[in-house]
Amino acid sequence: MKLDWIIRRARNAVASKGGWRAAVRFLFSHPRSVGGLLRDDQRQNWYYDIGNDDEAAAFAAQVTASDIDRARTFILELRNHQAFYTQLSERLLQTRFRPHGRLPVGRRLSWYAIIRLVQPEICVETGVHDGLGSAVILQALEDNFRLHGKAGQLISIDRPSSDLPADFPAQPGWLVPPTLRHRYDLRLGDARQLLPAIATEYSIGFFIHDSDHSPQHERFEIETVWPAMKPGGIVMTDNGPEVLRQFARQENTSFFTFREQVLKHTYPGASNSATVKPASAPNGLS
Repeated sequence: MKLDWIIRRARNAVASKGGWRAAVRFLFSHPRSVGGLLRDDQRQNWYYDIGNDDEAAAFAAQVTASDIDRARTFILELRNHQAFYTQLSERLLQTRFRPHGRLPVGRRLSWYAIIRLVQPEICVETGVHDGLGSAVILQALEDNFRLHGKAGQLISIDRPSSDLPADFPAQPGWLVPPTLRHRYDLRLGDARQLLPAIATEYSIGFFIHDSDHSPQHERFEIETVWPAMKPGGIVMTDNGPEVLRQFARQENTSFFTFREQVLKHTYPGASNSATVKPASAPNGLS
């Protein structure tokens, strides 16, 4: 299991940098990242804040064709969501292997803003890990219902956790507060087996790929959910932009990307990219 985990992490890291040569160049350019990774208990995800909220708001506004001031309002709403952060902090106190205190959500600010703006009924996420992304999505759905009466559900897929201590009997998503779990449908297993059934059963308003970042798997997930996306539905990838950029070009759809500016962390940051299912096929094509 440990060797499998190392191989999987290495493959994902290389894919996220654009190949072996780019990954080696990155390591030589950022030697502190190697030492930070070796010393850090967060070996699959890193938790940090970002410093470009306006760019996150601009990304959310572009993806949803909304006013940027509304997107900024929702970014600020999550920033100031004390009850949400308090619940996350309480969950963290159960562990010895994650940092305690207020947990920053990083680029997931844009996820929250997008979901608050478009109010989807069905959201699907691949890749859960601790569940910070799940918690952000669920809080946005909960706020949509509380403020607008718009009910929503999150379906998440991940394999059983491979990096949790043996004495911590939790599965992916353990970080999600109990108050948000009534909207949470967590399915454990391989996305190649589980995602096609979900795409057949549901009409999806928001999808985010955050699992195996190999180009082949990312492409599989995007192509699997695309027929199930509602008109105006948003497909996002929490990875480098190239796979989704190529897919959007193939489908002749819009493409947007945003890169976070990481604060006080050795990790250089990542991108979010998105495309939108058109209301009808472009140029009359099927």
